[in-house]
Amino acid sequence: MVTVEGRESAVAVVGMGCELPSARGPRELWRLLAQARDAVGPGRAGTGLRQAGHIDGAGCSDLTRFGIDPDEAAWLDPQQHLLLRVAYDAIADAGLDPAGIAGSPTAVCVGQSASDYGADRR
Repeated sequence: MVTVEGRESAVAVVGMGCELPSARGPRELWRLLAQARDAVGPGRAGTGLRQAGHIDGAGCSDLTRFGIDPDEAAWLDPQQHLLLRVAYDAIADAGLDPAGIAGSPTAVCVGQSASDYGADRR
């Protein structure tokens, strides 16, 4: 139960999604954790990083299904690509049709870190 504006409301987590280094989705994350594997590896050439956790294809989503023009998508922070992909995955994991929940009291809760992607594009 969660209290919102003085009223208790039930909250149900019915779908999950995640995309992390070496883990595309919750099942892969649990497998990574169960195997005690480290997803951090050598940094890519030219980044100045000795070690990093990389998510391959982070900014390579086809965002037309979200109504985002390919030219606009080219300027989006790769984390925004990931956010849309993972939110879609969470809805699908719940067994819901994304088009079918439009206008319903449905929420997707998100955790994301800051990025300097925009500053790097200038």
